Amino acid sequence: MIAAAIDLGSNTVRVVVARKLSPGPWQILFQAQEITGLGKEVGRSGRIGPGAAERTLMVLSSYQEILSRFRLDELIVAGTEALRKATNAPEFLKRVEDTLGWRIRVLTGEEEARYAFLGIRYGPDTLPEQIMALDIGGSSTELSVGKGRKLESWISLPVGAAVLGQEFLSSDPPPSRELEGMFSFLQEILGPPLSAFRGHGSHLLVGTGGTITSLAAIHLGLADYDPSLVSQVSLSRRRIRGVFNRLCRLPLRQRMRVRGLEPGRADIIVPGIAILLSIMEILPRQAIRVSDGGLREGLLDSILGEGD
Repeated sequence: MIAAAIDLGSNTVRVVVARKLSPGPWQILFQAQEITGLGKEVGRSGRIGPGAAERTLMVLSSYQEILSRFRLDELIVAGTEALRKATNAPEFLKRVEDTLGWRIRVLTGEEEARYAFLGIRYGPDTLPEQIMALDIGGSSTELSVGKGRKLESWISLPVGAAVLGQEFLSSDPPPSRELEGMFSFLQEILGPPLSAFRGHGSHLLVGTGGTITSLAAIHLGLADYDPSLVSQVSLSRRRIRGVFNRLCRLPLRQRMRVRGLEPGRADIIVPGIAILLSIMEILPRQAIRVSDGGLREGLLDSILGEGD
């Protein structure tokens, strides 16, 4: 069986194609990702911007051409927070269906948390039975706790790297007053709902999403992104704070040249790391394990079954 999954995120569109060898693990045939910023304007205007819609449709069209080369048995295309919130999401969804023939499934917050949890479980790395999975996206952040493949509790928070940056960071580079305002907001909005997760200190904190994998790539100094290397990294809160302080001092043009950071992510990496640091302080946690697996792999898991 050959299946494909597309994660239509608020900042990045990711695709993976895999074959299920029975019995045995998945065999990845193709994977790719492109930054389109679908949800970048949703926090400020409540709508998907026309430029973001065009970029996303172009990427989806290119993926359709690639997928036509495979004999797919099943395809799932799923949308996240930007498509849950944008007032013009129905128009975008209809345009995709009319143009490509794809009906996008808009996930609930619970589904997004569950698929991210399962995606983190996918992969060659051995994780302990009990994990706390963190997925920082462009428009939302999901935190979930589980044992093995069973999700026990979860929360979806309407704060993401792209939306937060639009709301608080208008200067380049951001001055201390903007950063302080952003952190104050994060403590206020994240503190109360995350208090219930403080009792899971024995669960390994594992993170996914572009902010966290970019931190690992920066730490490793990767000229070319390598999922297998990224998924072996553990980052201390102290080291993350050091990277954050360094990036905050750089104007956007210089940030775009930082080794390990995709240029298209340079404008949202600072608010993304701010979310991570705030969550680690609230829980509290001193380190986080990085996983390249996430929502995309969790969606695939729903079709093909366990990937290990």
